[in-house]
Amino acid sequence: MTPATLRRLLLWTRSGQLRVRLRAWLALRLAARRIARSGLFDEAWYRRTYPDLAREPNPALHYLRRGAAEGRSPGPGFDGPWYLAQHPEALLRDANPLLHYLDTGRANAIRAVQTPPPAPAMPLDDAHYALWLGANEPPAPAPPAGAPTVAIATTDALPDADYIVFAAPHLRLHPDAQAAIRAALAADPAIDVLYADQDRIGPDGTRSAPLFKPPFDPDWFAERDLIGHAAAFRRALLQPGDNADPWAAALRIARAGGRVAGLPRVLFHALPDAPPPRTAPPIAALLPDPPPLVSLIVPTRDRAALLARCADGVLNRTDYPEIEFIVVDNDSREPETAALLTRLQQDPRVRVLPFAGPFNWSAMNNAGAEAARGEVLVLLNNDIDVIEPGWLRELVTQALRPEIGAVGAKLLYPDGTVQHAGMALGQGASATHLCRHAARDDPGHAGMLAARRRVSAVTGACLAIRRDVYWRAGGIEAEHLRVTGSDADLCLRVRALGRHVLFTPHALLFHLEAASRGLDATEAQRARMAAERAYLLQRWGRTAETEAFLSPNLTVVQEQLALAPR
Repeated sequence: MTPATLRRLLLWTRSGQLRVRLRAWLALRLAARRIARSGLFDEAWYRRTYPDLAREPNPALHYLRRGAAEGRSPGPGFDGPWYLAQHPEALLRDANPLLHYLDTGRANAIRAVQTPPPAPAMPLDDAHYALWLGANEPPAPAPPAGAPTVAIATTDALPDADYIVFAAPHLRLHPDAQAAIRAALAADPAIDVLYADQDRIGPDGTRSAPLFKPPFDPDWFAERDLIGHAAAFRRALLQPGDNADPWAAALRIARAGGRVAGLPRVLFHALPDAPPPRTAPPIAALLPDPPPLVSLIVPTRDRAALLARCADGVLNRTDYPEIEFIVVDNDSREPETAALLTRLQQDPRVRVLPFAGPFNWSAMNNAGAEAARGEVLVLLNNDIDVIEPGWLRELVTQALRPEIGAVGAKLLYPDGTVQHAGMALGQGASATHLCRHAARDDPGHAGMLAARRRVSAVTGACLAIRRDVYWRAGGIEAEHLRVTGSDADLCLRVRALGRHVLFTPHALLFHLEAASRGLDATEAQRARMAAERAYLLQRWGRTAETEAFLSPNLTVVQEQLALAPR
């Protein structure tokens, strides 16, 4: 027993509180033990996901006493913040979300006379992939009468068939491959190239390393060969030499207006000696001449050191020639901030826009956008720091493409791991950061962290958008989404205009996430987050919960990719 514990026991004894205090102590330990044994608390995951708890002696007790209130989740199988958003009654009772689920949520689910929920998702690793395949791999549907014919070609001498699959010595076809391809082509006759998922197969028939390919994305596929020889091509569109490079053939057909689509079934198996997917260097960021003026909008309130670092990165360590740096100052009071703003305004590229009243990130950005003179706007948090000088050139080049509406950068924590690489939408209008804490150089599944790709949403911490698109989308919703959710809503508005949202890893920055605002840990903050998600659901319906840019064989659990329930 430590001296501090002994002193506490003596104090409780003298004050007559010993029995009550010991009951509370025992109840707390029993609840922590229940959480630890729930099957939803993962001690190693909890420490790994929250590095500040690496030496926490009792992770379950920490989660019970502080972690849940700080917006942390207990493990990859239970999303605490999302659960609270769905169950405001737990907020009102100030209950721990996992205990609330164990006491009430699970009991209600058991009592409900409904179809049982799908099996929980499994991590994307070889052991779970074997279980996922199991005996549940569905047979291919029988192709209907009159379905397109599909033939296998080993050379440029093409068989007489509607579609051709180029054979490769390092690939084997699944027994159902041709039937599945024919059925898919019959269902959608407009398809010109149909590619399928693949995995690896060992000498003993063991399958591993699945490659679940996304819906066709010309940016993603231009940088990574996700076609390979695992595709069927409309015979009439093929040219001599396509057998040697199906990737180039598919891109040529797509650029000519052809339809390229994916079939989310594992129909091709790579042998052990198969080469990894090829990659191509990204298309260089080329700006028009003269380059357009870019307005960088930075909402801030005090925290002078953060703002100084951000401003130095933009003004002195960025190679873009035409910028204006608009600081939207929300009632800063500290003398250090006043001195910094005075110094910054000596640079003719800097303007300070006063903004009075309660913190409203959305309204502050709208005010900055109204004052901006640039053709391109960049929403930028004051806790962003520049890593490489070409980041803004990349963002602006992509934002100027007519089919692109908004562009987000790859953001890293100070320790070099990934903070933002695009967001996926999910249940409860959650906008989940993908692959958070991945290593800086980790390419991700199918190269998703290393290639430009279309996404559901990108974070407003660094978001580039043409000014005309910004206002056509109505700006940022500032009444119902004052703090969070407004970036996802803006991206949904941009997509409703028929434009794409793009993530680019070729604009790389540091982001000390929420350094100014802090975590949403209080009851009022959590209630506000629940109201914001409810607004998104009311405005967008199922669209706010539908992730359309990942393979349907994948899901997102605790910001990591997992095998979707079959």
